[in-house]
Amino acid sequence: MSRDRQYSGSGVSPIKIEYPRTTKQTEEGARYRQPRQPTRADEGIDDGWTGEKPHTSAIRYDGSAVPPRRSATQQGDPHRTQLMQQKRRLDRWTFLSLLCIAIIVMVVGWFLFSRISDWWTGVQDNIKYGTPFRTFQADQYIGLGDTPDHPDHFIALNLHGVIEIVQINPLDRMKDAVYVLANVGNDSTPASLSFRDTTGSGHTDVIVTVGDATPYTIILINNGKTLTPTLPEH
Repeated sequence: MSRDRQYSGSGVSPIKIEYPRTTKQTEEGARYRQPRQPTRADEGIDDGWTGEKPHTSAIRYDGSAVPPRRSATQQGDPHRTQLMQQKRRLDRWTFLSLLCIAIIVMVVGWFLFSRISDWWTGVQDNIKYGTPFRTFQADQYIGLGDTPDHPDHFIALNLHGVIEIVQINPLDRMKDAVYVLANVGNDSTPASLSFRDTTGSGHTDVIVTVGDATPYTIILINNGKTLTPTLPEH
């Protein structure tokens, strides 16, 4: 590139002076114009040092230079620490609390069991003796105006808490009798009858069993003429 220098004056035409290019500028231009020599990366040869320049300033190391870091799954299991369980000491207050709870459970259980037992006994008595009046009936020859072919008819009755025995003779109505034995004060208490010789006299006696859960007996002694009640035998 040439540099021009102009001079002006009166009556003098401008003179254009050209300076020759220096050798240094020519050599620099030629050097910049020389084609770039291909490198080992351009030829596809990886020497381990050249590569694509990253977009960040962080330094990356090749896997061969830095040993791989072991993951958590590859590491061996460390020794587990054994936890020592401390045994709880049974103090006085805890023992008393457990004892009170056990007593309450036993009392409540006994109460419920008693109520359920009484209810079930009542159901069985209703089926066996009827309701609302508890009655028990049986035919038995006892030799008081009856015969083996026509035995007396006996009825054990709880009439409003009073136990009564009714004797009906099928052959002679004048020999019918009613025996008032005990006042139990409970309409649901049953009475049942059984027959056998309890004195060894050869006559059949009438045994009255009052109650079902805690029964007691009253015996009607047969003396050959009538039935005589005895004191209740608890």
